[in-house]
Amino acid sequence: MRKLVLAMAVLLVMAAAFLTLYRYVYREHRRVENLDADYTLSVARMEQEFLKDAAAANIAYGNKVVEVSGTITTVDAAAGVLTIDEKLFVQCDSPIADLTAGGKVRLKGRFVGFDDLLGEFRMDQAVLLE
Repeated sequence: MRKLVLAMAVLLVMAAAFLTLYRYVYREHRRVENLDADYTLSVARMEQEFLKDAAAANIAYGNKVVEVSGTITTVDAAAGVLTIDEKLFVQCDSPIADLTAGGKVRLKGRFVGFDDLLGEFRMDQAVLLE
């Protein structure tokens, strides 16, 4: 009888562990559009902070939801990509076919970091706010 109770307890613990692991691995991804921005700033301000202390700025903004405003430099609607103020490369989740170069834009997205090779900031999962 003891062996049966012990075997049932072990099976129950294993099932609970498996269920917890399954929920962790297959949890829903965060959606930027449903989150509040951790920071609101311009591209020029972001550049100033990275010039002052790049390591601290990477820690502060890295993988955070950032709201950014600026002037559109280039638009590639087919790829869903735009550049803001010649310094911020943005990959958008929302449609950007209506946007044109030279226009103002405000958006929020996940800040990825600074690309040393290309000399530009990167953001993905962006959605237009205006």
